[in-house]
Amino acid sequence: PTAPIPFNTTKRTITAKVYSPKAGAVMVMKAENGDVSAGISSGEVAATSVTVVGWQTMTWDFTGKVDLNKTYNSIAIIPDSGVVGSGQAYYVDDVTLVADGSVAPGPTDYLALAADSLSLVNGPSSTVYTMSQFESDAGISVAWPTPSPMLMKVALTDVGNVTLPADLKVSAAISITEVVAGGKGEIQAYIANVGVKKTSSGLEIAVPTTSAEALAYTVSTDAKKKLVIDFGGGVQGVKNTLTTAAYMTNSLVFGEVVQYAINNISGKGFTGIYALRGKYRMTVVLTGMPLRRADGTELPNLSVVVPTALSDAGGVAASKTISGPGLVGYVTLTD
Repeated sequence: PTAPIPFNTTKRTITAKVYSPKAGAVMVMKAENGDVSAGISSGEVAATSVTVVGWQTMTWDFTGKVDLNKTYNSIAIIPDSGVVGSGQAYYVDDVTLVADGSVAPGPTDYLALAADSLSLVNGPSSTVYTMSQFESDAGISVAWPTPSPMLMKVALTDVGNVTLPADLKVSAAISITEVVAGGKGEIQAYIANVGVKKTSSGLEIAVPTTSAEALAYTVSTDAKKKLVIDFGGGVQGVKNTLTTAAYMTNSLVFGEVVQYAINNISGKGFTGIYALRGKYRMTVVLTGMPLRRADGTELPNLSVVVPTALSDAGGVAASKTISGPGLVGYVTLTD
């Protein structure tokens, strides 16, 4: 039940915030008169887009579906219309009548992290981290050092039907810098020309078997030691497939990757890495992929500049810039 909905010739559109536990659900709404005997109903109106996992703003267009001379004082919402299921919990908030044409069509055909989150799993222990937590000034806290068995679990959502260009090559980069006063430590790293294609199993990712391009630039916390490290030989030929199927989660060997990086950096004379603590600013960038937040919002376009060669005096002699959609946030390393 609701107050009479003030439909008029310029307002026949309803929006609402919807939380969905699954991607691809059709959300149906009906405007009705609370007096069943009156027999007044708009009939079923599907939202202009299907759901993603998590919160999103959805829109229903009642143009031609309501009689402006009649009173509608009740709404019915049918989640996952036409699908028989159980155990699905949907939430609806801020149901609002808005001016026709004031809501731009939602984006379609993009990839997103389900619920804008991922989890780190170490044995029976699992911690969920969200984008909003990461992007806040407080950031997220991660125990350090990261144990080798730790997994990163990610549910990847294909909203609509993403089509990738043939022979797509993507690049990724990360920048980590100390935030604490006086701390000058930093790591800039990238990997380039990674092949990505969409198959019936999901997203197939393949690093070239020869001439793999992966590099890291590191600076000690006192800025007295700087080094460029070539990781290409260690990652060439690596392959993986990430599923985008509903209710399926990808498990990535996060701990092993971190330990591999630590071993390589330590082997070049950077000691004390296991003792690192404190707050760090982190920028992550991925190029060439149609990535958005779960609700379709675009990610900011960012750049990471990675020094690729040093002069005899320790200055930057050459660098590579990776630009694309990304995130900036904070991570605090704890015991």
